[in-house]
Amino acid sequence: MSIRCLKYMGSKLAYTEQINKIINQSSNRKTYVEPFMGSCAVFLNLNVEFENYFLFDIDRHIVRIFNSLKNVDTEYLKLVYERVRADFGDIRESKESYYKFRSWVNEFYWNKDTIEEGIYLFFLYNSCINSMARFGKNGFNQGWGNRDYSYPYIYKDIHSLVHAKLQRATIQCANFFDLDLDDEGALYFLDPPYHYKPSYTYTGFSESDFKNYIKKIQSFIGDVVYTDTDHEELNWNKQVIRMMRTISPSKSSEHTLNEVIFFNFETKNKPLF
Repeated sequence: MSIRCLKYMGSKLAYTEQINKIINQSSNRKTYVEPFMGSCAVFLNLNVEFENYFLFDIDRHIVRIFNSLKNVDTEYLKLVYERVRADFGDIRESKESYYKFRSWVNEFYWNKDTIEEGIYLFFLYNSCINSMARFGKNGFNQGWGNRDYSYPYIYKDIHSLVHAKLQRATIQCANFFDLDLDDEGALYFLDPPYHYKPSYTYTGFSESDFKNYIKKIQSFIGDVVYTDTDHEELNWNKQVIRMMRTISPSKSSEHTLNEVIFFNFETKNKPLF
């Protein structure tokens, strides 16, 4: 069973089996580094062990959520959930409850960088529309999603697993381009914002960011596993995981690209999947 903790746009949860098959072929077991942690789906579903784990994200809200989940036990998370439900109602099923809760969090916990803020953001992420958290100058401002995601499921069956795995990880807010990553015994899993993506609403790496990103990962002396849409900027091994297709809003054009896993080391068994 895959561990799903946070509903998150762009999560690689559906592809952890394929990603693990490649990661498992690396001989590097000293350090696992994930500079674009997002929903933590890959880290939480690793099926090999490393000595050290380092997780980074430029989004402080994501870092706050996972540091909060790391620092509270399941009983405490359950207590907070029950208190929110008693004070506001079911924020998953009631639009009114959701907006009252959202306003309360923004008024009293926004930008406080506390454990409570992280837990409340965790609830909002898993209740908002389309798994797309959105923030304004006054706090969380994404709309109600009428979601069927179950918090009781999280605190009864999943949080204890997430909590245990996070105990071994260092989680920090950082920009990938500011990180000093240079460890020959490391395995780097990278899921950056895609530069080439067939979408009319998606904003990924700029052209200059993408070029700097490619230059930086080519300098790594450790093993790298990297998900992206297919491109010719790297002469690395790669495996296709799916075909992406988007039709323009006017339905006048259609774009297709393969989403792939790049990796810079040789594998023993081909094909992997």
